[in-house]
Amino acid sequence: MNMLYKNTLLILISTLTHTSIFNMSTQQEKAIITKENAKELALNSVIGGATGTIEVLATQPFLYGKNKLQQGQSLKEIIKEVSLHFRMLYRGCGISIVNMAPTTAIQITTHRALHTLFSDDDLISSTLCSFASGTVSALASTPTELVILHQQNNGQSAYQTVRKIVATQPYSVLYRGVTPKAFREGLFTIGFFSLYPSIKNQVHAHVIDNNAAAVFIAGASTGLFTSVISHPFDTISTIMQADYERKNSTTMLQTAQHIHKKHGYRGFSKGATLRSLNIALSIPIMTQAQQTLNTLARGNQKYE
Repeated sequence: MNMLYKNTLLILISTLTHTSIFNMSTQQEKAIITKENAKELALNSVIGGATGTIEVLATQPFLYGKNKLQQGQSLKEIIKEVSLHFRMLYRGCGISIVNMAPTTAIQITTHRALHTLFSDDDLISSTLCSFASGTVSALASTPTELVILHQQNNGQSAYQTVRKIVATQPYSVLYRGVTPKAFREGLFTIGFFSLYPSIKNQVHAHVIDNNAAAVFIAGASTGLFTSVISHPFDTISTIMQADYERKNSTTMLQTAQHIHKKHGYRGFSKGATLRSLNIALSIPIMTQAQQTLNTLARGNQKYE
């Protein structure tokens, strides 16, 4: 078992740092974590964290509205509520940054590692790498999104919200809804890493030779497509986390059945318009931020 852990760790480190583990001596294995490798890992994490922070500041109001719609509030009620207290749109923004910074860092770092491990650029490999990087990031996003949701609902601080939740529930409740979130994040990262750049390049090459127009078209089309296929999972995860005491359902399937029984199939699309706008903005913002930060950090070095 110890040998299995050792080999797994070596493979993970080698893919994250572009270091081959084949034909290594024992001394080489011990020296695999170099100063340069640590710097590269830290740089990927910082770039991912900064990218996520920029995205949150731009799109937090859409998240607020989407969460409220999914929980049954009408758009009219939300507008009235926000008109009285405009700052409510950014309620939970701090914890959103705490959420998106590591989540995006994990997505970018994991995607780069998997892209290095599976060097083929075919559609299937690219899609699987993108999906996997998203599912892994759900481990970081699930607890913080639970806090964000209830902080938006009750207006308390993040600390007070966590204390209230864990006062009556085990700490495992923080991972309530992790399965639908993993599917949601995986589908989002397919759009972020695979679909958006492909559409942008095709539009730029064959439709219009204007980068701003290509960014807008690719962002809008990717946002719409990604939202449509992933939004049911987002709705299920939101309802599961809103019902963290499990009064209405326990599992993802039971939650889906509860939504369908109460609202029909339309229940799975609540908040879809705001989330589509969110993703349509998020993907080009995150892509451009990532590219700009990589250029600043690495100069003319090609980022793969």
